[in-house]
Amino acid sequence: PFSGPGSVNHHLWMLDFFLGVVALTALMLAAIVTERNVAQQRREEANEPLAEANRRLAEANATLETRVVERTTALEAERQQLAEAQAVGHIGSWEWDIAADTVVWSDELHRLFGTEKGTFLPTYQGYLDLLPPEDRAAVDACVQQAYRDHRPYQVDHRVERPDWTVCWVRVRGKISLDQSGKPVRM
Repeated sequence: PFSGPGSVNHHLWMLDFFLGVVALTALMLAAIVTERNVAQQRREEANEPLAEANRRLAEANATLETRVVERTTALEAERQQLAEAQAVGHIGSWEWDIAADTVVWSDELHRLFGTEKGTFLPTYQGYLDLLPPEDRAAVDACVQQAYRDHRPYQVDHRVERPDWTVCWVRVRGKISLDQSGKPVRM
C-alpha cells in the first residue's frame, strides 16, 4: 500500500498514519492489559482476607466436627454405663413428654415390666394398663397430685406382666416445668 502511484510524501504520510494507528493500538492494548493486571492484583488483595477467613472457618469446622464425634462417643459410653448399671441394680428409668403423651422407657424398665421394646409403645395409659385394676386408681391419683402440686412422688404398686406373673415395683417421679410453670415432662 505504500508503493505505487503517488508522491513520496503521500507514501510517507500513509506510512506515518499506519505507524500511528499501530502505535495507538499498541498503547491501548498495553493500557488494557495493565488495567486488567491492576484489577486482578486488587481482587487478589481483596480476597486475601476472605481466603484467611475461609481457612479459619475450615479449621473451626474441623475442630467442631472432632468435638462432636468425641462428645457423641462419650455420650454413647455413658449411655452404655447407665444401661449396665440399671441392669445390675434392676432399676429402670422413663421420661414422659406430657404434651405429646410419649414415654421413653429404658431397656431395663421394659424387662421389669415384661414388655418388648419394639412391640410395646409406652404411653401413660399403656403404663396404667399394665397395673392390676385395683392398683390403677391409687397410682393415677398419686401421679395426678404430683402433676397438680409440681412435687416429686413415690408409689409402690404391682405390675401384671404379659406372662401373667405379678411383681412389685417402686415408682418415683418428678415434674419438670417450662418457664411459665406448666408441667411438660415427668
